[in-house]
Formats: sequence, C-alpha cells, structure tokens
Amino acid sequence: MKKLLAVLLCVIMLFTFAGCKRGTDLEEVMDAGKIVIGITDYEPLNYKVDGEWTGFDTELARLFAKKLGVKAEFVEIDWKDKYDLLDEYEIDCVWNGMTVIYEYQVNHTMSNPYIYCGQILVMQADVVDNYENGYDVRKLKFAVEEGSAADACMFREGYENVTKTLTQYDALDAVASGKADCAVVDNILATRLVGKGKKYENLSLGFDYSSETVAVGFRKDSDLAEKVNEFFEEIRDTELIDLANKYGLTLC
Repeated sequence: MKKLLAVLLCVIMLFTFAGCKRGTDLEEVMDAGKIVIGITDYEPLNYKVDGEWTGFDTELARLFAKKLGVKAEFVEIDWKDKYDLLDEYEIDCVWNGMTVIYEYQVNHTMSNPYIYCGQILVMQADVVDNYENGYDVRKLKFAVEEGSAADACMFREGYENVTKTLTQYDALDAVASGKADCAVVDNILATRLVGKGKKYENLSLGFDYSSETVAVGFRKDSDLAEKVNEFFEEIRDTELIDLANKYGLTLC
C-alpha cells in the first residue's frame, strides 16, 4: 500500500511540474497579451507628466509592444531589486537607461546598446570648480543610487565614504541639502536637471567618471532580447532617430 501511494505521489508531482513548465519569454508575453516593463523615475527616459509615464524609453517600449501586438505595462521598481524581479518573473525586462557593464551581463542578457550615457560628478555650484579629478574628491562624502552604474564606479574607485540611496534623485537631494558633498549620477539625468533654471539650480556638473552605453535588460538567454534587437534595426533610421532628437540623446 505504501509503495502504491509513493508511486501515485510521484505521478502527481510529475504532472504538477509539467503543468508549471514555462514557455519562452516571448511566448509568455504573447500569451499574456502584455509585456511588463520595469522602470524608475529617470528623466528624460521614464518620467510622469500629469500622472502618465512618458519619456524616450517609455515611448520606445510602447512602440516595441505595438509591434508585438501586446500592451506595454510599466511597473516602477527599486533599482537594486531589478535582477530579483526579473528572475522571479515579476517583470519581463528592464527598459530604463540600463548601463552596459560586465556585472550586469554575467547572469542576465542585454539587448544591443542603443544610446550613449556616462557617470558624472555633481556638486554645489560654488565649489565644483575646485575639483578636477577623482583623486581630488576621494575623501569627500558621496551619494549614489544603490545598485547603479555609479555604485559600481565608486566600488572600482575604492571610495569609502559613500551613502547608497534609493534613487538618483535622492542622491542629488543629499547634495542639495548638504548631507553629501557630491553625487555621481547618469549624465543624461544630470544634464536635464542640474544647473541654472533647472530643478537643482544650486548644483553644477563636474568632471566625467565614465563613458557608457545603454541597453534593455532581460532574464538570461531571453528570446525577447533578439526581438528588441530586430526592432532597433527596423526603426533605426526612422522613429529611433526622431525620439533621440526629441529628447536630446545620442544614438550608438
């Protein structure tokens, strides 16, 4: 009797696992009728106007969803959680100015790069000209978004006095309020928000830390990555150029 129960239990488990088997990422998206896109508030790539998401990456992702014949669903995430959310199938991709660096590519797949970016120093406008390079600022108090390319940059530079924030805006707020001496953020965001007449008008841009490219992030070996690559090639000379010009970005 016990042997029979054991056999039945194995059969039930076999059917259960078979029923839970997932298709490819593309199949899952097509079956669901939507692609779930992880983003953060990152102007001018993804940001809200009158409560609705817009921006370069937002418009680009909607065009891709339209090409697939599905809906684009945007989910605001904590940047440090992006890999967990991908691996747990909470989101299908991260389309939010994701910098192409080796650490991101080890266990995940990225699309071909499509725009240029980089990391840049931001400080109070009245002192920024006193510092010319990374050596000059090594003992200052830094603020960076946790899990970001700037966070990785601080690690590589060996800086010790670094506060990790939830968002890039929080890093800039820390400098604006005097809680940090400087922030390192994406230059796309900084150029949009820092300087006279802008949101952070008492701050100023300093020297560049790095020059980088941006791609869309997926689960490891996701077949959605190749679909996005095909999409980029199809619109490279049309909508992609138009959107880059609209938001003042440089295409790869």
